[in-house]
Amino acid sequence: MSRGFSGAEVLHQNSVGHCSISADSNCTAGIVRKYFQTGELPTSGTVCEVNERPFQLPGLVVA
Repeated sequence: MSRGFSGAEVLHQNSVGHCSISADSNCTAGIVRKYFQTGELPTSGTVCEVNERPFQLPGLVVA
């Protein structure tokens, strides 16, 4: 979709779910904040990780 908008960039957030900014990510929040404050777009190919994954509990054993 971004190809249809000259000068656009895509920010990929590596999280579960669909189109959700509710997955807490300091990386994503910082980039979105910078965009709204300065208009600066993320570098092409930027991928942000989330702060923690859902159901990620200390000592959790996954079979």
